[in-house]
Amino acid sequence: MAETILRAIEVMTDGKTSVRIQPVDVFGGNANTTTFDVANGIVTAYNSGANPINLSLGSAADTDLLRELITQLEAKGVVFVGAKGNTPDTNPFFPAAYSGVVAVTALDSNGKVASYANLANIPSVGAPGTSFIFYGGMTWAVSGTSPAAAAVSGDIAGYMNQNSVDATKAKTAIINNLPKE
Repeated sequence: MAETILRAIEVMTDGKTSVRIQPVDVFGGNANTTTFDVANGIVTAYNSGANPINLSLGSAADTDLLRELITQLEAKGVVFVGAKGNTPDTNPFFPAAYSGVVAVTALDSNGKVASYANLANIPSVGAPGTSFIFYGGMTWAVSGTSPAAAAVSGDIAGYMNQNSVDATKAKTAIINNLPKE
């Protein structure tokens, strides 16, 4: 997701940026992670000054720990952007379903919600669901709500840098110009 975030920042700032990203690995090479590790990753990102914080991850589990942490940090001006989920059902996907998180769904090449995207009735914005990553001399297509959330995170960070505004103002400016689901 880091490359997608950086590409969005570059587009937003015409390549003239001082934005740095703080990658935090909450998976540690595993396919799954824990709520504690995600919360610890959020605290690590916050303590390093990250804002916005991209949450290109999630599950169907609603936890007090994540909800309360996000609520506390949002009150301090931290913007959270979350992937809405890649299962086309109506079950909420967390942390994107928390009220303080900008939920992002994936759009297909026609600007419609992607067939695999979560259908939960939570407010969300849409962004392209496919990102192209360059690695090992090859181009890889990554699809899902995670690259869509990463792109929106990069847009917010780039807007902050380009317009010298805080994350909350940048979030408002960006989400007001994105398609709503």
